[in-house]
Amino acid sequence: MKIKIVFMHRKIGISIVLWLEMTIIGYTQQIDSLTFAGAKWKSKTVTTGVVCHTLSIDLFDAPQKLYYVEVDTAYNRVVIDQFEWLDKIKSVITKSNRNIVAAVNGGFFDTKTKRAVPVHFIKTRGILHNRKWGGAAVAVGKDDRITFENWNGKDSLWQASFEEVMVAGPMLLLNGKNFFPELNNSGGRHPRSCIGIRKDGSVILLVIDGRRKKAAGMSFSELAKVCLWLKMESALNLDGGGSSSLWVKNKKTVNRPSDGIAFIHRDRKVCNMISVESKDKNE
Repeated sequence: MKIKIVFMHRKIGISIVLWLEMTIIGYTQQIDSLTFAGAKWKSKTVTTGVVCHTLSIDLFDAPQKLYYVEVDTAYNRVVIDQFEWLDKIKSVITKSNRNIVAAVNGGFFDTKTKRAVPVHFIKTRGILHNRKWGGAAVAVGKDDRITFENWNGKDSLWQASFEEVMVAGPMLLLNGKNFFPELNNSGGRHPRSCIGIRKDGSVILLVIDGRRKKAAGMSFSELAKVCLWLKMESALNLDGGGSSSLWVKNKKTVNRPSDGIAFIHRDRKVCNMISVESKDKNE
């Protein structure tokens, strides 16, 4: 009898602890949501239809540094670029002679070679660079429309209709569905990059700094929450860590890549990028 009573007391005790934890987590999320909604971003227009926003804020019980570029696709187009050799985004843009006004690092790549070898499926300008499928993709159509897909790699017809496809992941949001609804340490806290889209069609390139005292970085669930707060309908995680880099015209790299030492930040050489080109030929 005593054993049963002790067991019941333990179950009740565990239930109370779990309830308290859930209550605290829910309260913390609510506070974070209100804090984010009232945050004062520093915003600067890069060109017509492109605005860069930066923010220093305490979120998820940690200091955070956020940067995102908001793109109006009526005046700009999104392009997926695959490099021949590993290179820094700003170097590729300088040599490109194109109207690129913003860019973010792309998918995962082989770090053991100087050649730009992507880990997953990628297609640019209709040219296939890697056939290995992954769990999620972003694609750009001939009409410049952006599409997100949780792709198992078996439906070849899906990618065939697009000129440009990049597999990365995981998918954070898809058509309003959050794939990481429970706030936790999924994937650990690291610098993050992602691309997302809002209901009105505007594209968001988002980078989170991390691995330093004043910028903790985010887990996948925390990043997904921020994407929701920024009103994205779909969002795909890109390569993160030291690769996370956001470039804008006339301001170069706006974030502080984690490969830097002390006050000096160093852009990592990457394999590919997602760039934004102005449709204005005079840009």
